Amino acid sequence: MRGILSGRPGQCNRLTWNRAVSTGEGTPMVDATSRSGPATSGDAGSLAGAERRLRLSTMTGVMVLAIVVLLVKTAAWWMTGSRGLLSDAIESLANVLTGAFALFAAWWAARPPDESHPYGHGRLEDFSAGFEGLVILLAGIGIVREAIPHLFDPVPLARLGAGMSLALVAGLLNGFVGALLLVRGRRLGTDVLAAEGVHLLSDTLTTAGVLGGLLLVRITGVVVIDVVVALGVGVIVLVSGLRLLSRAGRRLLDRGDEPLLERIAAALERRRRAEWIEVHLLRARRAGAVVLVDFHLTLPRFWSLERVHDEQHELATEMIEALGEPAEVLVHPDPCTASLCARCAVEPCPVRAEPLKGREPWTARRLVGWRDPDEEDACILAQRAASRRVSRARAGERRE
Repeated sequence: MRGILSGRPGQCNRLTWNRAVSTGEGTPMVDATSRSGPATSGDAGSLAGAERRLRLSTMTGVMVLAIVVLLVKTAAWWMTGSRGLLSDAIESLANVLTGAFALFAAWWAARPPDESHPYGHGRLEDFSAGFEGLVILLAGIGIVREAIPHLFDPVPLARLGAGMSLALVAGLLNGFVGALLLVRGRRLGTDVLAAEGVHLLSDTLTTAGVLGGLLLVRITGVVVIDVVVALGVGVIVLVSGLRLLSRAGRRLLDRGDEPLLERIAAALERRRRAEWIEVHLLRARRAGAVVLVDFHLTLPRFWSLERVHDEQHELATEMIEALGEPAEVLVHPDPCTASLCARCAVEPCPVRAEPLKGREPWTARRLVGWRDPDEEDACILAQRAASRRVSRARAGERRE
């Protein structure tokens, strides 16, 4: 496998990585072609064709399963009149609605970057996870609202044996497919598949709880147990929706991903070279299945521009290989200064001001900060100052 340098002239230090696609003879093949326009990694984007097809076929299978399970659970509720089975069927209806949107999100997010979306379409996957959370939250509220009146006026149940058998079949289907989705989602690094897997597994547990309540009703004859179970299902579904909404919100707001930053820092530390004097202002976020990474890299100031470019190229490619998932890495080069000589191991060095005293380990906490605690980055300071000037000028124009 190898990295693919992409983008327009002047953007060569931004690299993307395409998952390898087997050619059938055991030889990996990169699924990408160059194109003009916004910085992209080719018509396939950062996902190889095989991975895109896997994601879409998986989501299609989820949709088919959700429809089948909904029909089975609806039949079980219709046969028995159980509030618990009705709550389970409502949750399955939420599965159908969210599954349809997740299928669209998976298809749209797999599209390569284009002129109107130069950073790709992966954000829709995070939005899809939030939409799923909202639908599940509303489903939970609906279940609770529907069940409360029956606490005081429970309806007698009928044909419990047949209804419970149908619910058991639906639960087993959900459990199997949910476990499969969770494994694939974590392997592919996409919240859409993982969220669907977690949802189906929670749906399986919900069905198990409903069946347990119906079994108690059958043994004791106390019908209100079924209504209490329905209320419990509603609360569980409601909490699940809130959690999904919270997670999607954190992703959409680009909240820091500490585990991801730790992985990146560890990868840089393992591959650290003497010429990589220092790394700072490390940032990373996810856009669907693609990881976006950028950081500043301090290199010897006496190097040629060509050598700096080659070093950036190698580092970015190595970082993507170390992460083991599709990524885009943008490296901003900084020249070294005399204040860094005590931490620099480059030898021979024609501009050294003092001998090497020691090199600090690269940790996420260290790399996300400034190059030096007492020395803020000149590039960032200049950009912020320019932005403030523009902002003040714009505010003045508006007042006039």
